[in-house]
Amino acid sequence: MCDPTIMAVASMASGLADFAGQQDAQAKQKQSYDEWFATQEKNRAEQNAKQEASRKLAEQAQQQGLAGVSADAQKLAQGKEQDRLTSYLDERTPLTADTSSPTPGADTSIADKYLLSGQGRSGDPTFTSDLAAKIHGASREAKDRIAALAGASSYGGSLNGLDNTVADRFQKSGLAIDKFNERRRGDLAVYGTQQAVNPIQWSYTPGLKIG
Repeated sequence: MCDPTIMAVASMASGLADFAGQQDAQAKQKQSYDEWFATQEKNRAEQNAKQEASRKLAEQAQQQGLAGVSADAQKLAQGKEQDRLTSYLDERTPLTADTSSPTPGADTSIADKYLLSGQGRSGDPTFTSDLAAKIHGASREAKDRIAALAGASSYGGSLNGLDNTVADRFQKSGLAIDKFNERRRGDLAVYGTQQAVNPIQWSYTPGLKIG
């Protein structure tokens, strides 16, 4: 038969061990909550910074897109395209000699090449003078038509015309905005997963040692 005194001492020792175990479990649980809370606060701050950075980039892309299609930007793009088209068409139009002050005989080489193949250069001076004036007028009209065509085309669907440049700038701006908004959605998905993480749970079971 066991000594009652020994049993009492053993019971007391067991009770003290259980109390110590429970205290240890509570301390570890508090530490777990504190660490979890600190991690959640860190995640929240990082997510806010990421969201703000992506929002600013999306807003910047929007502003750049609007600036790219502003009145001044369109005027500049249209002018450059008109100059490009004028040069391109001028190079491919044979009768575009600059005859600001027609001189008799000055354009007979053009006439010989395009209009009067085989006609001699030593003909009637009146004919030569009249021919030079007509060539001058035709050249000026050709230049005017080229300028008008280049101007009209620069507003339309030519390579760098406004139809294409405005659409291109809107498209690039839209793609950039979508990219940054998609980044924001991805970051929020990660943050949602982080929020779903629970702190470690501690409990004390009599007879088991914690730690």
